[in-house]
Amino acid sequence: MAGMKHTAIAAVIFALVAIAAVSGQQPLFKRTMLQQQDISAPGREAVMALGEFQPGGGPGPHTHPGEEISYVIEGSIVLEQAGKPNVTVKAGESFIIPAGVVHNATNRGSGVAKIVATYVIEKGKPLAGTAFVRLARPPPDGRSRRRADLLNLNLLRALRVFVSS
Repeated sequence: MAGMKHTAIAAVIFALVAIAAVSGQQPLFKRTMLQQQDISAPGREAVMALGEFQPGGGPGPHTHPGEEISYVIEGSIVLEQAGKPNVTVKAGESFIIPAGVVHNATNRGSGVAKIVATYVIEKGKPLAGTAFVRLARPPPDGRSRRRADLLNLNLLRALRVFVSS
């Protein structure tokens, strides 16, 4: 019981440190909404956004409730998709992410990278959802798994603050 308490306290301290570190810095990833409009497909809407990636930046693993169609306008990004090898997408190139697929993009270059993304999503749903990624690998016993899950939950809460800033 005491070990679980220490793990929870450590996770909270980590989350607070992450929040403090991020709050005073320029975000490494910024998504600016350009337009949002109903389309002719029932229950769907189109959202267009500009994504700006500082060097080393990215939104973190996430999904969308519809397709993402993107075009790189500046720099390059490394695109990671569940079940596929990583690919570098450069200025002048495009990519499509199917609905619900866990993915991430990271700017591994030294300058800013920018994309224009169009999302065709389910109307009324949030544009992006944080993907649950098991950060701590739990041993097979149930109590250790619960501790790892609590730690992961607190880490993801800290990441959400980072992604939304």
